Amino acid sequence: MAYVNKRSGKNGAERFTGVYKAADGSYKSSGTFDTEERALEVAEAAERHVLLRLAETSPADKATVTLAAYIETFLGSHDIEANSKETYARHLSLQVIPYIGKQRVAEVSRETIHRLLTVVLKEEGASQTTILHTRTALSSMMQMAWDNGYRKDNPVRGSSSRASPRNQSSWPRRISSSASTTRCRISPRRYSPVSGSPQARDCAS
Repeated sequence: MAYVNKRSGKNGAERFTGVYKAADGSYKSSGTFDTEERALEVAEAAERHVLLRLAETSPADKATVTLAAYIETFLGSHDIEANSKETYARHLSLQVIPYIGKQRVAEVSRETIHRLLTVVLKEEGASQTTILHTRTALSSMMQMAWDNGYRKDNPVRGSSSRASPRNQSSWPRRISSSASTTRCRISPRRYSPVSGSPQARDCAS
């Protein structure tokens, strides 16, 4: 039977880990979450997945996969032309992963997406064209995530890339160019922060 373990995080805040019974009889974690309700929900879904022997991605994996990891799934299964896929890979790897790549697909919020598109990328010198292309790629990826049960909505829909919120205080900056997990490899030395476009790339379709 699925259950939840409560523990304290590094900052003293309570965190909740869901636990479910696997096919071999052992108990496994279904991920750690901010609320007990969400932890139990995912754990119970994971246990049902095991009992029904479903072939699709488990609920535990859907609930914890990061944007950086999901980009590989998106690019590998999205049915678009090769040049469009290359464009998506470039913008996601340069404009999304360095800033919010570590966030979970299931949890990234509309506010986070909005601030990325209206504040962060503009401060980094990206052109309006680059921001619009990034929004298109991100919306397409989050739509696939919604369609496949990774989340309950598409947080990019309705998020403008032009209107900037008044509060532009804090935002995590670029984490690392090595955070990119897509097949599109960009040379940082040849990347123009003004245009938002790389001058050279090596992408595998």
